[in-house]
Amino acid sequence: MAITAAEVWRDYETDGVPSSGSHKVKKSDTRSWGAWVEGIITAFTANGGLIYSSKAAMDADLAHGANSSAWVIGDATVANNGIYRKIGASGAGSWTRVADLPFSFIIASDAGAGTANAIQATTSIPVSGSALVWMNIFEANTASPVTVSFNGGAALTIKTNSGSDVAAGGLTAGMIVMGIVSGSTFRLVSDQASAAVVAAAEAAKTVAEASRLWANMWAEQSTGSAVSSNLYLRSQEIDNASWTKTNATVTANAVAAPDGTTTADKLVETTTASVEHSIRQTAAISVSASTQYTRSGWFKAAERNLVRLRFATNIGFVTDAYFDVATGVIRDTAGVSLGAEVVEASRRAKITYWGNGWYRCELTATTQAGATIMSGGEFYPLQGTTVGVVSYTGDGVSGVYAWGLQFEQAPFASVYTPTTSAAVSMYSAKHYAAAAEGVGVAVAVWPSGTLRTMKARATDTYCILDAPGSADPTGVNDSTSAFEAMIAGGVKCEVTAGSFLLTRKLVVPDGVELVGQGRGYEFAHKTKLLFAGTGTKEHAIAGATATTVANPDAGAPYLADSGTRGNNYSTLDLTPNFSAAVILGKASGLKGLGIYPNFNGVAGYSGSDGALSDNWDVGVWARNADWWNIEDCNVIGHWRKAALLISAHEIGDGKVPSCELGHAIRSHFQGFRGVAIRTAETVVGDNYGFAGTDFVNCLIKSLWHQSKHLATSSFLSTPFSSPSGCMEIAGDIMRGVQFLNCTFMGRDDIAIFFGKCSEIKFEGCYEEGKSINVNGAWLANSDAMRMVAISDAGAIDFGLNNSKYVVDFAPAQTRDSSLAGKRYTAAGAFNPAHHFDGDYSRRIFASYIGYRMRKSTDQYRFEDENGVGQVAIDAAGKVQANLLFAGTITIADDAAVSITTPKNGGQCVITCCGSTENGNFPDPLRSGTVFYDVGTATLSATKFSAAGTNFLAVNTDVTGTTGTDGNVTVGVVAGNIRIENRAGSSQVFRYAFLG
Repeated sequence: MAITAAEVWRDYETDGVPSSGSHKVKKSDTRSWGAWVEGIITAFTANGGLIYSSKAAMDADLAHGANSSAWVIGDATVANNGIYRKIGASGAGSWTRVADLPFSFIIASDAGAGTANAIQATTSIPVSGSALVWMNIFEANTASPVTVSFNGGAALTIKTNSGSDVAAGGLTAGMIVMGIVSGSTFRLVSDQASAAVVAAAEAAKTVAEASRLWANMWAEQSTGSAVSSNLYLRSQEIDNASWTKTNATVTANAVAAPDGTTTADKLVETTTASVEHSIRQTAAISVSASTQYTRSGWFKAAERNLVRLRFATNIGFVTDAYFDVATGVIRDTAGVSLGAEVVEASRRAKITYWGNGWYRCELTATTQAGATIMSGGEFYPLQGTTVGVVSYTGDGVSGVYAWGLQFEQAPFASVYTPTTSAAVSMYSAKHYAAAAEGVGVAVAVWPSGTLRTMKARATDTYCILDAPGSADPTGVNDSTSAFEAMIAGGVKCEVTAGSFLLTRKLVVPDGVELVGQGRGYEFAHKTKLLFAGTGTKEHAIAGATATTVANPDAGAPYLADSGTRGNNYSTLDLTPNFSAAVILGKASGLKGLGIYPNFNGVAGYSGSDGALSDNWDVGVWARNADWWNIEDCNVIGHWRKAALLISAHEIGDGKVPSCELGHAIRSHFQGFRGVAIRTAETVVGDNYGFAGTDFVNCLIKSLWHQSKHLATSSFLSTPFSSPSGCMEIAGDIMRGVQFLNCTFMGRDDIAIFFGKCSEIKFEGCYEEGKSINVNGAWLANSDAMRMVAISDAGAIDFGLNNSKYVVDFAPAQTRDSSLAGKRYTAAGAFNPAHHFDGDYSRRIFASYIGYRMRKSTDQYRFEDENGVGQVAIDAAGKVQANLLFAGTITIADDAAVSITTPKNGGQCVITCCGSTENGNFPDPLRSGTVFYDVGTATLSATKFSAAGTNFLAVNTDVTGTTGTDGNVTVGVVAGNIRIENRAGSSQVFRYAFLG
């Protein structure tokens, strides 16, 4: 909506602050407000709605039917403004107020009518609990509590968001607060209880973090006495007359200074020819003879990047240094870099980067015997980028930025202290350390050149032990409330070492990271989140139904006590409601955590009975969570559906239904499915997929019950109804997921189930099927897992993987010998449309390196730049090329076969080998060479003279009995030559086209 009338015609430029001056009404604001009002009137009159400028005008107009609606806007009595309904027939009855005007927020003005502790504010429309109220503070409060009355109404006690009274001084003049009316209170959106402390910290001008940066530079003192003084006057007002400019000018407050304030000046050269351009302190500065002094300041490159700091006294020149504030080095007069610090007998120079392009430059030297005052220029911009030119003709606009100049009797540049009309003393490190904690002088916090208040630093990280709700790291008491309060803070959340019991899900907001205290192996993680009880089954993924694949070993029992496998393998059906322990939002993350369904505080996982942990379906759910991140986490245990579920689907929350660019690093996922990456089988609403999702160095397991029984085993107290698996990837628009150096390990049937998916890549991964241990005994031949894929699965790339021990890829590729005798006996269930397995295809042994086909119909092809096949080798070793085509064929007696020619005409060598290809000396009488032409209207075949006497060629087709009995006859048809065998028995022939 447009700004309100109260804001357009406000009294002062800053509402409620007389010192800001009278506000001049802008025509653009008036037009905007008027257009908004006109639009509302037009909209309402077009739909039968009514708008009145006063309640009296509305009450006087009864010529409307019952239940007509009307708005009153602008009545002098604020409470009269609102939405009304007509009672009674046209011409009679009355209007009844039924609702507040539908404003999402209301602007209130505190013009000082009340007192500092009893505010009286006015609004143009009535305040209500359904709208956010925006209010200025006219003057600082002096006591607590503070009340506010809107439009002369009842006094409401101002409460902070956490329910506390506002502290004395917590509201300052000019402050803007927002809140809602809640009963007899005005509840602020944020906490202001510590506002007085925050205001003091924000007003501080010295550095706390500087004490750490400079701790090694100067000795710490036990008292707060002064240790040095900044002898410059107006140290950050270089435009002031306290500074003499020689062939230079100064532009005041040109850019933001290192402390974030716009107080940095620009030192600009004049156009005077062949001169030095410099500034120096106007008043003479007295010095002691034979004493170390340090000159320093912050400089930032503009058109010039070289700055000269010079020392001279009444005795004469002492030393100088050339600072490059573009690259952060000190240079000699030839432009050679001397590094960031130079320590010599005559001088010490140092340059330090402070962020945002600013460098602190310092030069230390010892005055001569007899020296009494400093003299000459002190700071110079120089021409050149590496070789500094001191005397030159400037252009009138070029220069450098400068701020925080300091001159002190010290062997190094100490804590910067700004000055005005007099020198200011500097104090010891202990003094400033105390100030950093709010003791003594208030300080600003200044790490790495970025100004931040103490409040900002305090809210960088929210520790679980600081959260309300009494988090218990011993795992005895419920810590759910504390975790909910912590993640609601919207900042990085730190969880200390220990075991924390939770009984409800955690929904991690967008951009929030939950960080534990480091990695741990299996259940020995330093920070454990134990989800107890039965999670509320309140979530579902519409359309994410189960995809089934026939089990070729249907009805065959496991090598265990678990009955039969069942007739089908299937993905999870996620359309019934399920529970989830942790739900990630966009750009949220987990790090250094162990997340488990509770099992007697994880102690039960070390047992060997058939019990299961508490009943939770999903451990971590990345739900439409673009940029989710999980690092160094263990999400393991008896998760009934998946340890990690990743989904992209429309849920009606107004956010993009996308889960792209997620990352899991060095983490362990284990459950009924270690990982499930799912969408609806047919997209419901929008869905933007998973592109860019990565798993790096992760361990992904199927259900890993401590008894080492399978998921369907009757040994378990609650057996699962189907086999578990390491992972499943299924659903429409499912592509762009990569696994790098990950391990997939399981005891059950399914290694990975690929449903609708594409562009799934595995690089350097390892898959292994583990054996089954029942009552302490390993079952023979029980180690095996199946890759399962439907025909809709495509572009699955296992590039340069490690060996896959007893993992069945059949029938997409030949069963490995390692599966011989294992529990799988049929053809397999892996049927993707496109599949490549580098470890299977590229054979690397000590004796040879080669490639093998997945099945007999495969070819190895070489293509030209246009993708046209030029050379092909099939699984039988037959080679086909533009000028070479060879192979072996068996022809029964009195039969003929066709062989497609690579060219329309050429030469073909045919060798009759006998009953086996390699068992006999070739038959020279029935072997020979034929010249052929199969691409013209007149087909021809001519025997070469070197052929045997029983080898003939004819210019017609041969059918099996065309030629003479006992001979081999070669005939021709369009595009093929025909070989007829009448040798008296089945013969093997080799053929090779030579051109």
